[in-house]
Amino acid sequence: MAKKKKKKILLVLVEGPSEETALGHFFVKFFEQKNLESRVHVLHMDITTEDGVSPSNIRSMLLEKIDDYLGRYYLERSDVENIIQIVDTDGAYISDSKIVEDSACEHFYYTENEIRSFNPKMVVNRNKRKRMNLNALCKLREVGRMSYRVYYMSCNLDHVLYNLLNISDEKKRISANDFLIRYQDDLQGFIDLTTKSSFSVMKDYKDSWEYIKNHESLKRHSNIGLVFYRCCN
Repeated sequence: MAKKKKKKILLVLVEGPSEETALGHFFVKFFEQKNLESRVHVLHMDITTEDGVSPSNIRSMLLEKIDDYLGRYYLERSDVENIIQIVDTDGAYISDSKIVEDSACEHFYYTENEIRSFNPKMVVNRNKRKRMNLNALCKLREVGRMSYRVYYMSCNLDHVLYNLLNISDEKKRISANDFLIRYQDDLQGFIDLTTKSSFSVMKDYKDSWEYIKNHESLKRHSNIGLVFYRCCN
């Protein structure tokens, strides 16, 4: 009897566990129809703001994370069909004039028009680093000879999926679980949400990135719908 051909893997990279909860199920359900096995790898970090990460080494840093995952599960790079990374813009593309000092803000506080912080310079420096690294990532087409694309949530995943900003980790967990429960048996509803909503940036991949760079990255926008649209057309 002929040996069953092993499915290729779609590897989805996300920052935290709430992203895995909110999105993982839908990648698995959608891409199993394409004969791909989807796996979600939680990085537990925002690689675009990590100390020591820059446009000159972000590809190698990303590849190190991917290889660590593959090694843990006895996989080879040749097993991977595509890599998709989901990132938050966190307002990285706003002008410095929209970063406002506010001594009452212990952490960064986001609105759709500005970022408030007790230390505006810290936000300016964070945004500069994140902006440069995002610009590098969105130009990548492969990592370690594996096809790669990066998609954004703006200002972040909570903003896009739940229309919430500045929520606690506990609220993130609850919101992600509620979102999963709402859509887990409605894959088409999830696809419609990501591709047909007012926040959906359904342009060419390159143009979708130019859009967020030039249209306030604190506003509610996402190009994640392109993941599903490209595979359906």
